Amino acid sequence: MTEGIIGALAIARAEFERRLTAVTDADWGRPTPCTEWNVRQLVNHIVSHEYRYADNLATNNSEYYVAARDDDFLGDDPHGSWLRGVALLDEAIARLDSLDTTINFLLPLPARDVLLVRVFEAAVHTWDLSRAIGFDERIDERLAMLTYPLLERMIQAPATQAFFAPPQGTLPSTATPRDRLLHLAGRKP
Repeated sequence: MTEGIIGALAIARAEFERRLTAVTDADWGRPTPCTEWNVRQLVNHIVSHEYRYADNLATNNSEYYVAARDDDFLGDDPHGSWLRGVALLDEAIARLDSLDTTINFLLPLPARDVLLVRVFEAAVHTWDLSRAIGFDERIDERLAMLTYPLLERMIQAPATQAFFAPPQGTLPSTATPRDRLLHLAGRKP
């Protein structure tokens, strides 16, 4: 399971980086499916997760994770900031005694589940970015299948409900794992 989570994180990051390198100067102000954010704000949010999750894992305290949500992590070098954040999160993961370590996240979770939330957020927000810039909207089915059960549990918890958009409408029983994940995340696939 540990290798699956780390592998899923690598896939989610690679998919985001493909989109990040496709963003043009004309794209930064475009609207996104996250109606409160344009492309720059969405990318900032995704990049910020690397830093914020790194701090949360390293300190076992979610205060910075919550407080820094709207800080600017991109500066004038979005790609460089992304790479620095990835390195910081990788270091924090490597320093963990175990992925079974309980982390004080939005609610206490084993580190493995905290990382699954990171994978989920990267996958869904990469889809948001893809839609905004007209890029390939596929989500690796392994990411959807791995993260869906945890997300389904988390959106039921009062401590985390405010962090997730509610599902809109209903999906057919034949919906793909990607569409089920996007639906659960409040998106219209």
